[in-house]
Amino acid sequence: KGAAGPFVSIGEVRLEPVAVRQQQFAEIGKVDVAALHLALRLDEQGRVQGLDRLGSEDEAAGAGADASTAEDVVDDPAGAETGNGQPFTFRLGRIEVGADSWIAFEDHSVKPFYQVRMSPLSLVMENLDSRRPEQPVRLDLKTRLAKYTHFELKGSLWPFQEKISTDLKGALTGLDLPSLSPYAVTYMGYDLRRGRLDDKLSIKIDHGVLDINNGLTISKLNIVEADTERARSFSESLAMPLDVALGLLKDGDDNIKFDMPIKGYMSAPEFSMSGVVNLALAQGMKMAAMKYALGALQPLGTIVFVGKLIGKAAQMRFQPLLFDAGRSELNEKGRQYADKIANLMLERPGLTLTFCGVASGADEALVRQALLDEQPVQAEEGEQAEPMVDPQQLKTRLLDLAQARGDVLKDFFVNSKGIDAQRLFACRPSVDLADESAPRVEITL
Repeated sequence: KGAAGPFVSIGEVRLEPVAVRQQQFAEIGKVDVAALHLALRLDEQGRVQGLDRLGSEDEAAGAGADASTAEDVVDDPAGAETGNGQPFTFRLGRIEVGADSWIAFEDHSVKPFYQVRMSPLSLVMENLDSRRPEQPVRLDLKTRLAKYTHFELKGSLWPFQEKISTDLKGALTGLDLPSLSPYAVTYMGYDLRRGRLDDKLSIKIDHGVLDINNGLTISKLNIVEADTERARSFSESLAMPLDVALGLLKDGDDNIKFDMPIKGYMSAPEFSMSGVVNLALAQGMKMAAMKYALGALQPLGTIVFVGKLIGKAAQMRFQPLLFDAGRSELNEKGRQYADKIANLMLERPGLTLTFCGVASGADEALVRQALLDEQPVQAEEGEQAEPMVDPQQLKTRLLDLAQARGDVLKDFFVNSKGIDAQRLFACRPSVDLADESAPRVEITL
């Protein structure tokens, strides 16, 4: 029993056939468990409630034994020993747990606490042999987490090795994401208002080393920020704001698909499954977003990650769209690049872009000359002063050119590609007179 009631209860159990040899080995052909009821509860520190109590009860029972019995006890890391000092071993051909079984789980390490009941539950395990730790045990598990949420897991595991190994495949279908909001708020800073999760799961553990992959499909996701500090921290781990990542990942049907690998050493002192999952989620989303954008734009462009801004997450931008010096019309290469980015926006309706027009040193020389050419010709009367250009007038003309470039690109997206103008933002035009600067529009997500 745990602190809040039964920890595990088992209904009728049928064993057949059973053979015991010399009190060292038991062989059972099949075990049928009519019903298994398991209640797991994690406390505020994430510990399984009741396990510590079981340990203290065992210690108390040991303390009550007489001295002569205690002295006869031999350390047995492999399990119970027989009278001749040999460990007790067993072979179980098949164990089958009936569909009337259930597992109830509560996690009080998140607020509000999370609870789920897995029922009905069907479990089959085959070929359990403690004498042969290298032999795989076959597992087949099926259950429901809710009326329309199904989970199944099957494959092999090696439970009798010193460090566990597994090779399992599974699937989770139809999980309503709002039920996971306590975890999303705790680890990401966001409340899950709507969405459904499907997961194709691969669980490989090699002697305690995790190699897990989740093929996630998230449908119709809607989130709101619930904890500003945690949301900012999660966006930083993504190397981009979360809304940018979601905009890249959402397809035309408002669905998100990406892989979330989980790797790590279970024996590491700092190992924490919640921490590993949180990091894996951020890395999986980041890599999927980058992979999609890079694939959509190659060979015409790539994505650049800018260093973290003060008080903000890292910014994500495309390579700039280049213009001919002194001009604001799209050239052929620029039109091809703009077409690629526009198609990406059509495929990902959650994306928004910001255009920042920039005039460069190459523009400055041409604009200066144009201003000189616009000055009236004076009649020759002796020696004339060198024509001068008003610096403020030059700067204004350059800023106008930079502004025109951003406007031209926005017009192309709206008029030629049919993209909603509300998804396109303009920033203040600028002048960059660095030696190697190029006439451009900077495109930021």
